Amino acid sequence: MIVRAKIEGKRLAGAALQFVRHNAENETVACAIVGEREAMARIERDSRNARLTPSGDEVLVG
Repeated sequence: MIVRAKIEGKRLAGAALQFVRHNAENETVACAIVGEREAMARIERDSRNARLTPSGDEVLVG
């Protein structure tokens, strides 16, 4: 999983995560969120009160 954080000044203005996997050549490649339903369910369960909103192949964290 990779995380993207948007910083404005000294403030966190937004964050998103994207699922990744390694291919046969050990390269890190982005995955479609559709194929990561189990992982997404686990993150939602463990996230407590975080707002998680799928947006394309990213998950916005609010």
